[in-house]
Parts: sequence; C-alpha cells; structure tokens
Amino acid sequence: MGFWAWFLIWSVLIVLTLAGFAQVLYSLYKKGIALQKVVEPLLPKLEALQRAAERSPQIEQPESAVLSDPVEQMKVRLAILRRKQKKRDAKEHMLINRVKRSRN
Repeated sequence: MGFWAWFLIWSVLIVLTLAGFAQVLYSLYKKGIALQKVVEPLLPKLEALQRAAERSPQIEQPESAVLSDPVEQMKVRLAILRRKQKKRDAKEHMLINRVKRSRN
C-alpha cells in the first residue's frame, strides 16, 4: 500500500477518535447542565450550613473534682449510671415491643 492509502487510513482513524471524544464531551456537558439545575436550589442551604460550621461551639469544661467531697462525687456518678441504665432499659423495652408487634 502506498503513502496515500496509509495517510487516508490514519486520517480516518484520527477523525473518528476526535468525533468519539467530542461525543463524550457533549454527553458530559449535558450531565453537567442537569447537575447544575439540581444543585442551584441547594446553594442557600449549603451556605447556611457553611456559616453554621464556621461558628465555634461553646464547650463548657467541667469543674475539677479532685478537691471535692468523694461521697458527693459518688452520688453524682451513681445518678449518672442510673440514668444510663434507665435509658438502656427503655430502649430494650421498646425493641421488645417492636418485635412483639412484628410477630402479630
């Protein structure tokens, strides 16, 4: 095959490759436009979330319990443990009721 045959073959291959590349780009462009239409209504909410994230939360440091009365600290600790146990029991009761309802 001569020079012009190879030149024609490679020219056709390059043109087809460029056409495929253009088709992929056009498809991505259409998807980008569709995504922009979906995202535009969410921008105000995103800005509000960003402003809220920039504010630092107010965290209170607990008082040191080193010098306080140990009996009083044990009472506080037991009260906390009772609340935690009460929450666990309520959750367990809720789950048991949910299972009973699903069986009926």
